[in-house]
Amino acid sequence: MTYNPNDDIVKKLYLAFKDQTEGTPEYKYWEFVGTMDTREIANKIIQSFPWPIGVEIRRLFSGDKRELNKERLEQALKVAEKATQFIALILLAQLWEEAKAKKISITPDFNQQFMGLEKPSFGIWAGLVRAIHSIFENQGITPFTAHFSNKCFSNKGFIKQIEKLVKIRNDEAHFQKESSPEEVEEVLREFLCHIAFLVRYKLVTVSEIEVYKTRLSQVSYKHSFRLLNSSHEDFINEDKDYDSFFESHVVLLFKDFASPKPYLNLSPFIIDTSAYLKNQRVEGIRQGVYVYNGMRNESFYYYFTNGNESSLMNALPLFSEIENEFKDLKKALEYEKSV
Repeated sequence: MTYNPNDDIVKKLYLAFKDQTEGTPEYKYWEFVGTMDTREIANKIIQSFPWPIGVEIRRLFSGDKRELNKERLEQALKVAEKATQFIALILLAQLWEEAKAKKISITPDFNQQFMGLEKPSFGIWAGLVRAIHSIFENQGITPFTAHFSNKCFSNKGFIKQIEKLVKIRNDEAHFQKESSPEEVEEVLREFLCHIAFLVRYKLVTVSEIEVYKTRLSQVSYKHSFRLLNSSHEDFINEDKDYDSFFESHVVLLFKDFASPKPYLNLSPFIIDTSAYLKNQRVEGIRQGVYVYNGMRNESFYYYFTNGNESSLMNALPLFSEIENEFKDLKKALEYEKSV
């Protein structure tokens, strides 16, 4: 039987997902998933990660990347970089909210990493994760993704895996030093198991909100969602009624889809252009999920998750709202040197 490196990742991630869901209603679901064959379990794993990570794992699991060669190594590093970027953006979104509420103080370490946000790299995303976690830990802030615990930063933890993967990427890019595919696979497996806590959260787009109110009824708000946990880009649409409303035309991270407050707003870092474009067409911008990838001379670039090409977002309808959010972000996270 031909060796498939995906099998080792699937086996470890399945156990990590079971561990993360123990004591929740989803635990029985993962017990049932365990009765499936490896290919089906792999598909369930892809669906359980937020789309910007899941789509990269889908590419890693594709039929043409089953050999431990340079192509697979490159995709393994891309999985790690995009996952680190997603974690960094979650932490940055919460840091922004905490700063606006005057609950935290910005540190020199964070300021140095934040300055690299205009031209981010794997190393910048890793630095932001480390710096923001340090602020939360030292200033008594519980991360929104509370399962992102301190043990992730132990000597055997998440940050060590990131540092190893960043070094591998830098050695390859700057010194033409090739790493062992087996080493990368081992580090990647551990890395993905450390972010298995994301199975507890749901990434959604709020496409639109409708108000319902009659003379004798209580007001309710129908939210039209796109569920961005999927193994393919044809996301499920779902309507839900709530007695209060959230922001619209945004991507949110929910702890509990049935009763979603509290939630974390990931705008302007992650954009679902389907909420903006509707039936419109804008040259160079497709309908789908885009993730912030840098800015140059007031031009904002995002990568398209379903294709990875970089697109200029300034022509997007209502882009002024996104631009204003970035201005607010910079103002809120401005570092003030002590006199």
